[in-house]
Amino acid sequence: MTDKILNEAKKIFVTDNIKIEERLLGGMSNMTYVISVHDKLYTFRLPGPNAYHFVDRHLEQKNLKIFESLNITNETVYFNCEDGIKVSKYLDGKSLNLVEKSEYPLEDVAMLLKKIHTSKLKAVNDYNPFGRLEQYEQLVLDLGHKLKPEYLKIKKEFLKYKPFLDKQKKTIAHGDAQPSNFIITSRGLKVVDFEFSGNIDPIYDIACFGNNDLEDGLELLKVYYGDELNDDKYFRFYAWRCFQALQWYNVAYFKDVVGMSEELKLDFKKIGNNYLKLANELCKRLENIK
Repeated sequence: MTDKILNEAKKIFVTDNIKIEERLLGGMSNMTYVISVHDKLYTFRLPGPNAYHFVDRHLEQKNLKIFESLNITNETVYFNCEDGIKVSKYLDGKSLNLVEKSEYPLEDVAMLLKKIHTSKLKAVNDYNPFGRLEQYEQLVLDLGHKLKPEYLKIKKEFLKYKPFLDKQKKTIAHGDAQPSNFIITSRGLKVVDFEFSGNIDPIYDIACFGNNDLEDGLELLKVYYGDELNDDKYFRFYAWRCFQALQWYNVAYFKDVVGMSEELKLDFKKIGNNYLKLANELCKRLENIK
C-alpha cells in the first residue's frame, strides 16, 4: 500500500523527493497518510474499496471549494474525481478524538458549525437522507441479501417522522461532523472530510457529533442553541441520530457482506448490529417524547 501511495504522489508532484511520514488513525472508509514533499507536509487520502458506492466525488469536489471559501479547512492541492485520491496541505494539530472529552472545545465547535449553517451558501446537492437510505439498502439487495426483519421494523416506525423532518429548513451542512473530523490547530479549530456534505436541517450536524457517544452530541446541542433550546430541537436531534444509526447500519452491513470485515480486520457485522441496537433505542425514545 505504501508503494501505491508513493507512486501516486510522485506522479502528482512530479518528483521523487517524497516520503511517507505516518498513517493517520481513524476512518473506516479511507486510508489517510501524512507525506512530505521537499520537506513540506501534506495529507494524502486513498479511498478504500467500495467507497465509490457511498460518495459522489464530483459533488464532493464542488462542495469542498464552497467550504474552503469559509476558511474553515485545509487547502486541497489535488483532487481526482475518478479514483477519489485527494491531497491537501497538512493541518498541524490534534483531532478531537485524540483528546479527553473534558477538553472538547464545544464553544468553538458550535461557532464553526454556525459559521457553516448561517453562511447563506448552498451545497450543490441536498443530502436527501431518505433517498440515500434506500440507495444504501439497494446495495445489499443487489448482492442477493435480504434486509433484516428487525431493521425493517425499526425503519417502519421511524418513517412516521419523515414528514416532520422533510419540512425542516435546510442549510449547507458538513454531513459527518463527528469529533474525529475536527482539528485543534494553532490557528483555531478546523474541520475536514466533506464527503457527505449537502443541504439539510443543521441539527443533523449536531447529531453527527454524537456518533461515538450520544452525550457528546447533546452537550453540543445545548451549547449551540443556549437559551433557544426547546423540545422541538431535542426531538430533531434524537430523530436525526436515529436516522444516522440506520444509515450507518446499512453501510456496515454492506461492508460485511462484501468481505471487508476480513480484509480490513474490522468486525462490520458487530458494528452494524451496534448501530441497529442504537436505532431501536432512539426510536423508542422518540415515541416517548413526541
